[in-house]
Amino acid sequence: MEKNRETAQKILDGKPLAAADSGIIPVKKGKVIETALDWIKANPQSPAQTVGAVKIETEGIRHDFSRTRYLNKLATLPAVKTVLEKGAYLEKFPDLLGEPVTNHYFASPITVDGANKYLFVRVTEEKNKIFYLHEVFSPEEIEKAKPLDAVLSKFLYRVQTVPRNEQDSIKWSDLYRSPIKHFKEGKPSDITPLSATSSEMSSPRIA
Repeated sequence: MEKNRETAQKILDGKPLAAADSGIIPVKKGKVIETALDWIKANPQSPAQTVGAVKIETEGIRHDFSRTRYLNKLATLPAVKTVLEKGAYLEKFPDLLGEPVTNHYFASPITVDGANKYLFVRVTEEKNKIFYLHEVFSPEEIEKAKPLDAVLSKFLYRVQTVPRNEQDSIKWSDLYRSPIKHFKEGKPSDITPLSATSSEMSSPRIA
């Protein structure tokens, strides 16, 4: 899939691509991860046809819900494939922790219980392309996101300086909200880890 900034901006500013209902996947005995895994087993997904074939399987679901767990996230699980195939393709990033993988970012407006939201989806690519995680953001959260170049600089600095066993304290959602805002504003694509120099990527630019 070729990145098309104009197309992505239109998608992000357009009508919701999916509608989620928080009552569709009821949590079983308070166990969100188990509920999500049961859902994907009962509703097997064929690979999403997007940047090639992207697998949406238990491996990705388990990792996704091991990071964050909340009802809107569970409710939007059925919309992941739609966003991968019809949503805005935001960016391709090398792994910021130095792992030998590439990350693809997608997003789309959706509704959850009638409220406008944005669904963000991350895909990892090593030998195969696998659904890795998704997050749900409100329009207000996107509006408040910091500029992408500033977030990348600070984020990369923290990744380089915070011990790996403490990196759960890093606010990854900042990295996911800022690209959505960047595209909605139609900004140029020259501020990304793929185009920035190593010196630009290693120095924090946020006070």
